[in-house]
Amino acid sequence: MKQLIKRALTGAVYVGLIIASMLLKENWLFIFLFAVILGQALNEFYSQIAQAQKNHAKTANTIIDIIGGAATFVATAVTTLPVAAATFTLYASIRLIVALYARENNPVSSLALGFFGQIYITLPLCALALLYKMGPLVALAMFVFIWASDTGAYCVGCTIGKHRLFERISPKKSWEGFFGGVALCAILGGVAFSQFSEVLTIDSTPLAEHTTMAGFIAFAVAVAIFSTLGDLIESLLKRTIGIKDFGTILPGHGGVLDRIDSLLLVAPTSLICILIINYL
Repeated sequence: MKQLIKRALTGAVYVGLIIASMLLKENWLFIFLFAVILGQALNEFYSQIAQAQKNHAKTANTIIDIIGGAATFVATAVTTLPVAAATFTLYASIRLIVALYARENNPVSSLALGFFGQIYITLPLCALALLYKMGPLVALAMFVFIWASDTGAYCVGCTIGKHRLFERISPKKSWEGFFGGVALCAILGGVAFSQFSEVLTIDSTPLAEHTTMAGFIAFAVAVAIFSTLGDLIESLLKRTIGIKDFGTILPGHGGVLDRIDSLLLVAPTSLICILIINYL
C-alpha cells in the first residue's frame, strides 16, 4: 500500500509539472523542467551502461555528453534550428577531440554509446521542444494521449488480457491491452477535436483550419502505437544490460528514463504528424 501511495504521489507531481509547463504563457518552466529531465535521463543511461561494463568511474565523456545534450535542448527551445544544429555540432566535435586524449581501451565503443544516448534521449526531447513552440496545447494533448494509452492498456490488459504482445521483451503486455489503449486514445482524440479545436492551435491558428477530426484521431492513434513501442524499446535496453530500472529517483516509478520511455519515441512521431498536418 505504501508503495502504491508513493507511486500515485510521484505520478501526480510529474503530471502536474507537465501540465503547468504547457499552460504557462512563459516558457521558462518548460525549459527548466525538461532540461533537468534530460540531464538526469542521460546521467541514468550512461551510469547504467558504465556499471554494466564494470566501469564505475565518472568520466569526462559523461559530463560532456550531459552538458552537450542539455545545451542542444535549450538552444532548440529558445533559439532557431541552425543555432541548435551548431550547438550539437560543437558538442560532437568536442566529444571526438576528447577521445584523442582519454586513453580509453575502446574509444569507438565509448563514442558510439555517447552518441547513441544523444540520439535516444536528447534528439527526441528537442523534437518535443519544437512541438511545444508550434503549439503548447497540442504538445499537452500528446502527453494526455500517452497517459491515456498507458491507462487503457493497463485496465483492459488486467481485465481480459490473454494474448502476449511481445513476450520476449515484456511478458506482461497483451494485445488486448494494446488495443484498449489505442481505443481510448481514439475516443479522446475525437472528443478533444470536437470540444477544443479552436483552442488547440498550430503556429497560432486553430487546429480546425489544419485538419479534420479523422486526422486528429489518427494523430492520437499514432501516439498510442508509438507509446507502446517506446516502452518496449526501453525494456529491450534494460534486458540487454540486465537491470530492472534505470534509476530510483522517482519512488514507485524507478528513474526519470523509466518515466519518459514512451515519450522518447512519441515526441519525434508527434512532431512529424503535426508537420504533416500543418504543411500538407
